[in-house]
Amino acid sequence: MIGFEGTLLLNILRIVMVVVLGVFFGQVAAIVFHDYAGTIMVLVWLLLFWTIANRYLLAPCDEQDDSVDSTLAPSAESGQPSATDASTPLPATDSDSRPDS
Repeated sequence: MIGFEGTLLLNILRIVMVVVLGVFFGQVAAIVFHDYAGTIMVLVWLLLFWTIANRYLLAPCDEQDDSVDSTLAPSAESGQPSATDASTPLPATDSDSRPDS
């Protein structure tokens, strides 16, 4: 929710600043601020939020995370098929042992 709340507050601040500039300095100043400074404010917020999210909110991931692939792949010593091997039959379940009616 930090991204939504931050974006909402930024837009409220931007609108208030456009109105204040329009009242005190005229329509041209408000339009120039809206077009240029408002856009820069939004870009700075997006960069700031992205940095905060990557640094503090998202879980760090290892660059070499082979643990998932190595647990599914067959080991050379055991010769066991992998969990994704299509030729391995599935174990029987209770529904397989019922007689057809």
